[in-house]
Amino acid sequence: MMDEYVALSYVWGEPQPCTTTENIDVRMKKLDLEELPKTIQDAIIATHRYGLRYLWVDALCILQDSQADKNCEISDMRRIYHDAHLTIVAASAGRVSEGFMQDRPDSTVERDTRVPFLCPDRTLGSVCLSPVWKQYEELSEPVSSRAWCLQERMLSPRSMIYASHTLQYCCQTETVNIGDAVCPSVSGKRLPRAVFNTYTGGVDSIPSQREMDEARRAWNYILEDYSQRNMTAPSDKLVALSGVAAQFQRVWPRSEYLAGIWRHTLVEDLLWLKNYAKRHPRPVQYRAPSWSWAAVDGHVNTGTEDDSRLDTDRYSISECKVVYCSVMLASEMVIFGGVVGGVLQLRAALVRVTWNPTAEMPDLFVFREGERVCVACSYPDSAEESESVEEVWAVPVRWNLKESYAVGLIVIAAEGGDFRRVGYFHSTEDSKDLGWFVFEQLVQVRIVYLFMLKIVRNIDNEAD
Repeated sequence: MMDEYVALSYVWGEPQPCTTTENIDVRMKKLDLEELPKTIQDAIIATHRYGLRYLWVDALCILQDSQADKNCEISDMRRIYHDAHLTIVAASAGRVSEGFMQDRPDSTVERDTRVPFLCPDRTLGSVCLSPVWKQYEELSEPVSSRAWCLQERMLSPRSMIYASHTLQYCCQTETVNIGDAVCPSVSGKRLPRAVFNTYTGGVDSIPSQREMDEARRAWNYILEDYSQRNMTAPSDKLVALSGVAAQFQRVWPRSEYLAGIWRHTLVEDLLWLKNYAKRHPRPVQYRAPSWSWAAVDGHVNTGTEDDSRLDTDRYSISECKVVYCSVMLASEMVIFGGVVGGVLQLRAALVRVTWNPTAEMPDLFVFREGERVCVACSYPDSAEESESVEEVWAVPVRWNLKESYAVGLIVIAAEGGDFRRVGYFHSTEDSKDLGWFVFEQLVQVRIVYLFMLKIVRNIDNEAD
């Protein structure tokens, strides 16, 4: 049986002494504490004070110059944090050299001050003046801006959070301040119970539909939080979420993870979008196919889940058809990690439109009976889409004929007859019909390696 251990979640923020293939033998015999950064020193002290003997720190426990060892440990990241007795979260430290055991505001100071007060009837009374304490803002902590720290927090069964205002204890049911802190505690981020608890395979442990829906909402919430966070290596975009993805597959054991998107909700998950007011350059190095949210930087909105016009309980919703989807993993050891390619093939309409992504309201237009008609609002994927382009196509993904409402992808032509995704669209509020695409010939839309989409015009126009 493995002894209980503590895991550390912290911000590197700067280079630090690491374990490598060259010094591993020396470090297995002796670890010079004076050479370690202050945050790790503090974590060692805290571990001893908690009465535990073992501490897991990525910089010490992973060979940082060995990709094979990194892959091995990353593939086990879910277990490392999920099975830890406790995780120390160095929330207030922006760099590993800062440490986290600094003095916090004194919680024993007198909260109220009584002062004399002359009442309207001329009698002498008193009033109590209480300080207005600033509300603790978890998002302002350094760990809340780092991508890796999200899964470390969410996978941990219990955490001691060294926040800027106090020490907090967080478990799967409650978050409390230690020592009667002057700032109120806030509810911490947690995975739904059905996701966090290990799926054993028995009938009693099969998640209910309500739990499945809760897991779906939680996954979308995590993506929106995660996509706003920073990472030193852009290539870690999928890798730094691999532990959480592995945990979610225990709820969705029959689903396949495809570059950040789940097969069983593939059509809906294609409909992520970016805020066109905050565009980021498209990454120089390939890390995901263009249909994945991981292909771009910056905050991602998970799209249409809460859109009442696409509620299948209220309306009959039509969708494009997924013909084929597959990804090529960067490492077979990390099945929830990076990819080096991917293919997605849809059966859908392909409609020629005009688009100016730099406009204040970048709408999509079609020509109907010689007139230029606005049919949809658009959201460019990145700052790369900075110029008006002539050859643009809309690929409707889901639509509601009764409400004349559709959502889908925007693609542009590339060399050799290929295409790639560059944005998302939805129908305008005053859209009167969907005739601009519902009578179009259906084609095979093939999204392939290195952001490309290939259009194969070789299927019939019959409805399924």
